[in-house]
Amino acid sequence: MVVGVPLRHALVRRCADVRSGEQQRQAAGRFVFSLLGPGTDIAPVIALARAAHAESRFGYIPFSSEKVEALIARIVASPSRSACILAARGDDLAGMLWCSVGEYHIGSDVLLATIHNLNVQKSLRATLAGGRVTLGLMKRAEAWSRAKGAREVLFHVTSGVETARTDRLMRKMGYEAMGGNYGRLQIASN
Repeated sequence: MVVGVPLRHALVRRCADVRSGEQQRQAAGRFVFSLLGPGTDIAPVIALARAAHAESRFGYIPFSSEKVEALIARIVASPSRSACILAARGDDLAGMLWCSVGEYHIGSDVLLATIHNLNVQKSLRATLAGGRVTLGLMKRAEAWSRAKGAREVLFHVTSGVETARTDRLMRKMGYEAMGGNYGRLQIASN
């Protein structure tokens, strides 16, 4: 399944002059980072989203690939306001990050960037490769946010997956805790 064009086998659409350099980096085992855009094969993106959802606190909620497809369509349709950054090695999607930029909900004239999702293949986490993917995605999100004029980058961690490790990484990257996320499962009464 591809956004906007017929199905292609490539993970991301590339320009011909860039393709050879990326192929050389991938052949060397390096990760290539790119923005999801028209022509992107979204099947690997949906698969990673499904896996991340299944292990999250919200895994009890039925996964909707249709909602992911709709989200991707909105991202592609509004590149000035949102981005999905992909990390791939060869044809394998190693990670992805979705972010957006907008004003504070009760403020004006200042843009804030929000990282909504950061997903790295479970098999890569806690490895050097997983760290490279995570840092690469974060650095590219920060660069994208700067280019959009965002004053701050906010990262909302609500998955319930490896929160202590995420906290350590974010603090090492210079982020500061601004509060916490709290949840309470409502039990239906009989």
